Amino acid sequence: DQFFIDKVNEAIKENYCQFVFLGGGFDTKWIKHAKEGEKKGHFFYDLDLPIIIEKKKMALQNFNIKIPDNLKFVGGDLNLYKTKITNIYI
Repeated sequence: DQFFIDKVNEAIKENYCQFVFLGGGFDTKWIKHAKEGEKKGHFFYDLDLPIIIEKKKMALQNFNIKIPDNLKFVGGDLNLYKTKITNIYI
């Protein structure tokens, strides 16, 4: 968990402005980063299975957690594509 937080904070300091979270399930660490990055023009994308995205959005709504405007949920299944991701920066 701390590794993730450190890497996102490091990327923000280096002026990265787009962040994609792949298959994070119900983890909500990214909401804090999105709220902080909203004023700085950072964009966050949460990519997960469509059913997980739907349930996550419902849970956030049930707990009255506001979704920042710079956070977008993307439902998709990468298992359906025969592509290879070649550039991952950690």
